[in-house]
Amino acid sequence: MDISLVTTFSGGGYKLYGKRCVESLVKYWPADVGIYIFIEPPLSPLDISELIPICRPNIRVLDLTAETDIPSFIADWGWHPRMNHQNDYRLQGVRFCHKVFAMTADCLPKSGIRIWLDADTETIKPIDHEYLKRCLPAENEVCSYLGR
Repeated sequence: MDISLVTTFSGGGYKLYGKRCVESLVKYWPADVGIYIFIEPPLSPLDISELIPICRPNIRVLDLTAETDIPSFIADWGWHPRMNHQNDYRLQGVRFCHKVFAMTADCLPKSGIRIWLDADTETIKPIDHEYLKRCLPAENEVCSYLGR
């Protein structure tokens, strides 16, 4: 069973919650699950030097702006009031578009199962394939969402 877990955070998010998320993925997730961490904007060199050594071979750290067309989307739609509403999250397409771009990035495997994990989520005990089977998307679904 090919499973890809996808998450994303900003450089600032790395400091607030991303580092704990990544450490828990390394510690508790199966080594045969492909983990794709998209970062926007890229981490500072100091943060990268801290992050890369803790990652296993199944974990890829990627620059969301380099791997997707998100910069063009923001340039084309960043001005639109229905994409940047101050109070209604349903009208904040620019703010939340990184999730969609990460989940549909060309660098992800073309087949298999995708799971989205919010990066402010910390795994606190081992994840095994029996647990994952209960979380996988149904046949007519694109991906599973594992929230907080």
